[in-house]
Amino acid sequence: MVTMWQAFKNFWRGYVNFTGQSTRAEYWWMALWQFIIWTVWVILLVASLVADASLHDVDDKVINHADFGDAVHFMFTSTPILAAVLIIGAILYLAMILPNIALLIRRYRDAGTATWLAWVIWILSAVGGVVSNVNSNQHFAIAFSFTGLFGIISFILTVLPTDSLAGITGIGRPQNETPSSFNDDDNEL
Repeated sequence: MVTMWQAFKNFWRGYVNFTGQSTRAEYWWMALWQFIIWTVWVILLVASLVADASLHDVDDKVINHADFGDAVHFMFTSTPILAAVLIIGAILYLAMILPNIALLIRRYRDAGTATWLAWVIWILSAVGGVVSNVNSNQHFAIAFSFTGLFGIISFILTVLPTDSLAGITGIGRPQNETPSSFNDDDNEL
């Protein structure tokens, strides 16, 4: 079975490995790792914002989040600790984009989906996320349902046991095609 530490190592070792498989344990241990990492980051962000607010007179000017100039001004006039926390968050986010995509594709493949379907589901989920950020009310219902649908499909694929969809005509990986596992010694939960 994949341990929490092994999943963390596999995540970074398989940075751009879009082939093979990742077990449910590997996927969900890494989801827990990311939850812990981002929770710690948010705590640091809140602490640095509170410290920054105590150093600045926050009543002088309220930042309008729609005004990019005010946000940039705030960034460069804030404390170095707040700036460092924001930079660390940006670096973490950028560093985790590719390994997250690779892990998700490997997890879909482990569930037994054909490679093309794994990519289609990921692309449609990403497009749904972008479309849902459109501020037009008429597109909101469509974008929300589109994003929700592929979110549900993605979740279901991440909890399916290994090779659940293998052999299903059209969507499943052929029975004779078994992608090499990222870790041959790791078993399913």
